[in-house]
Amino acid sequence: MSLEAMVGRQLIVGLPGPDATDDDVRLLREIHAGGLMLYRRNFETPERFVRFIRRLEEGVGVAGEGGGLPIAAVDQQPVAPAARPLDLPGLGTRT
Repeated sequence: MSLEAMVGRQLIVGLPGPDATDDDVRLLREIHAGGLMLYRRNFETPERFVRFIRRLEEGVGVAGEGGGLPIAAVDQQPVAPAARPLDLPGLGTRT
């Protein structure tokens, strides 16, 4: 593995919206991103989220298949006065 790829594998990046574009896929491949941080902006409906993830899997690959994104993380910000679990439309509350 090249030095560039090893450094890229240390990066966990976020994408701007609920759809994965060709530019998003190209960026993730070029920087050899080690993971994807999922934000609220990436979730609109369950069906759209599934398309988002499938597009990334098709474009970047699946971990364990010679590359891909091995990590997917969800940004969960606490809401004052107490932390609340992420409520995804159509998916219900997840803790």
